[in-house]
Amino acid sequence: MCVPWAMIDFDEAIAACRRLGPQSHLMRDEAWTACAVWSQIHGITVRGNSGLGEDPEDPDLAFIADPTYPDGRVLTGSGHKAGLQPDQDPTSHTGTTEGVVDLNGNVNEWTLDLGVDTQDRLTYGSLVIGTAPNRGYVGRLDTSAGRRRLGLGIAASAGNPWFGNDYLERAKVRQDIRCMRGGHWGENELTGVWCVFLNCLRTFRLINGGFRPCLRYD
Repeated sequence: MCVPWAMIDFDEAIAACRRLGPQSHLMRDEAWTACAVWSQIHGITVRGNSGLGEDPEDPDLAFIADPTYPDGRVLTGSGHKAGLQPDQDPTSHTGTTEGVVDLNGNVNEWTLDLGVDTQDRLTYGSLVIGTAPNRGYVGRLDTSAGRRRLGLGIAASAGNPWFGNDYLERAKVRQDIRCMRGGHWGENELTGVWCVFLNCLRTFRLINGGFRPCLRYD
């Protein structure tokens, strides 16, 4: 367990990951989507801190408050629940202690690839991959294989339980937008593993925004 590293902008998050070593990088959108798909096909509901220090849909799930910012934020990986087996963790994508924790809530997380450029086009790194998606609940995944692989949904006016009633948000400003995922501790039903937020300038430093370094093995 640890204090989430927040108040860090997109480029600072990339630099922080690189300082860990040449095999370290900011979490990619494909990797995030792979975790979400794994949970979905195995029937795992990923819980998390989306209600000011608790999960509103599972009141028995408890977290340890972040002593540096106790107003709803909690320590990373601190979700626990009485009566579970030692290897169970409802806040991980596998429901076990071997899964990736906190993909739902607590702090939004920068991801490496997705963005929206100054012409309001969706980008993947330096490539333009079509128009930016509309805002709304994730009704279904995009029909384009490339966009579907990145976890992008087709917006709907109502939530879809198959996608956790999660939400896709984007800004309609012609500036350099980067992607954040997962939602934060105060967003309630808008958080979740399928949540995509394309409304953050790369220079944003947010108390509810952090990042996740990953290691590449090759």
